[in-house]
Amino acid sequence: MSGRVVVPMYKTVQKIIFSATMHSLLSPLLSRPDVLESFEIFDKKFSRFLGGVPSIFLPGAVNAREDILKVLMDPNFLHNQTQFLNVSTKIQMI
Repeated sequence: MSGRVVVPMYKTVQKIIFSATMHSLLSPLLSRPDVLESFEIFDKKFSRFLGGVPSIFLPGAVNAREDILKVLMDPNFLHNQTQFLNVSTKIQMI
């Protein structure tokens, strides 16, 4: 080889967009690599959840969903919310 490094374009762009979106719209806690990994696992099986496949047949997706929920339920998440999320939450309460 000539020393070139092949970068998977889709995967790279997905990481950048996911991290930027989560960091700017929701919370910096959601832009972590482990959350991205959990999101990817859950996202691949999401259509099966919608189709009515029982959770017992989707253990990886269920675990990934639980990991994401743990981050969302973390007290630090509430303290690290972005201004966008704080304003949108207040608007919904009105």
